[in-house]
Amino acid sequence: QYPNIECFTVPVFPRMIRDGELIRILYDAFAMSPAVHPSQVCIEVSADILYEDTETVKARLEEIRELGVKVAINEVGDEYCPFFKLSSLPFDMIFLDGYATDILDSSEAEQVMGGLVQYLKSFGVPVITMNSGKIVEQYHNDNPKSAYEIAW
Repeated sequence: QYPNIECFTVPVFPRMIRDGELIRILYDAFAMSPAVHPSQVCIEVSADILYEDTETVKARLEEIRELGVKVAINEVGDEYCPFFKLSSLPFDMIFLDGYATDILDSSEAEQVMGGLVQYLKSFGVPVITMNSGKIVEQYHNDNPKSAYEIAW
């Protein structure tokens, strides 16, 4: 669970969404554990999902969200993420991996990440920047929060 996100994140493979397998798993899990409300769960899928058939994936993600489960796109910012397809899918938050700029010097990394965060904020969902698996900053509604503020 990431701090201040108010849900448990569960990593899933894109094929589980594409094939419709995940929605069946979620229905079964919530039936077996009625104390867990779907709003407490967030599936975390890698940006690889953007390479799947957009219409199929969009329908599956909408079905998952209608159940009340949140959707996060992870690994946004790596060299294999087709940003132009992000706007075609429904999601509730974005995890922006910092390792994509690890090879850049600090001023260059700040410039690249700053521009990318501005673009991603245009989707109107929280953008959480990650570095080595730790939250660096969380952006939402033009208010960046430092890792310290997020943790406390």
